[in-house]
Amino acid sequence: MLANVLNGKNPQNYEFFHDRSNEAGGDLNQSQTSSARLYRLTSENGVEVRILDTPGLADTRGPERDEQHKANIARAIEETIPIVNAVIIIANGTEERLGAATDYALTTLSSIFPNTFANNIGIVVTNVATQMFSNFDQNSLPDPLRGLTNNQFLLDNPVALWNKSNKMRNQSTTDKVEFENVVNGAHTKALRELVRLFDWLDSLIPQPTEEIINLHRKSQEIDGRIEDAMTYRPKLVEMNNELTQRNEWYNQNVEVRLFAS
Repeated sequence: MLANVLNGKNPQNYEFFHDRSNEAGGDLNQSQTSSARLYRLTSENGVEVRILDTPGLADTRGPERDEQHKANIARAIEETIPIVNAVIIIANGTEERLGAATDYALTTLSSIFPNTFANNIGIVVTNVATQMFSNFDQNSLPDPLRGLTNNQFLLDNPVALWNKSNKMRNQSTTDKVEFENVVNGAHTKALRELVRLFDWLDSLIPQPTEEIINLHRKSQEIDGRIEDAMTYRPKLVEMNNELTQRNEWYNQNVEVRLFAS
C-alpha cells in the first residue's frame, strides 16, 4: 500500500510491489517473510522511504528459528541502515488484546533496541477504518507504549480490499460499483491516516543503529553463557553425586576401622 501511494497510484491502477519470492507461503503460524528485506521506495516528489520488512517472531517452529530471525534482522540493519526513524508494529484491530505472539515480539524487540527507542515505536491497527470499529484494548500494550495516541494509526488496507474485491467479482453477482465504492472510500481514509503517520515520522529523532547492533551482540553473548552454563550443569550434578558417594563410603570405612581398634 505504501508503495502504491508513494508512486501516486489509486484503486484503478494498484500494483503489487512486495517481493513474493521472499514469502514462505506456509502455515500462517509461521513467519511468512523468509528473511529481512529492505525496500527502497521513492515518492513522486523525490522523498526516499526505506522499509525493512522483517521476519515475524514467535515462530511456531521453535525458539531456534526466532534466534535465526533476530540474527537476520540485526545483520540486515548493520549492513543497510545506519539510522532508524521508527519501528512499526502491526496489530489486528478486530481483536481485543495483543496476541501472545505480538506480546512476545515486543519483549524480544526490547532486547534488541535501546530504551531510548521507546518514543520511536508506532502501532498500526489494521482491519478497522475508524476508532468506532476497533476492539483493541490500550491496556494490553506494554507500559512504555500505554497512554500514547499520537503513535497509533488505524488502517483498513485498501490494497487488501482491492485484491479481495477482484476475487469476489468472479464469484458474486453483487454490483461491481459497490465494491469500487468500498475500495475508493478505504483509499481516501488511508491517505488521511498516512498523512498523520508521515507527520509523526517527521517529528521523531532518528536513532543510530550502532547501539542496536551492540545490544544484540551483548544479548547473544549472554545467551551463549547461559547455554554453556545449562550444558555444564548436568556434569556438575554428576560430579556432585560422585563426591557424595565417595564421602559416604569414606565415612563408613573410617567408622569400621575405629570400631575394630
